[in-house]
Amino acid sequence: MIAEYFLDSNVVLYAYLDDDKNKKARAQEILAFADCCISSQVVG
Repeated sequence: MIAEYFLDSNVVLYAYLDDDKNKKARAQEILAFADCCISSQVVG
């Protein structure tokens, strides 16, 4: 799989946490519209 963007795992966390509404909204926007991937090494 070839993706246009490589994401940091924090983007996924920000998308699901309610701590910061601005970060959450931006992270959800990135995940919804960007051709992105995250490494299993980063998550593991």
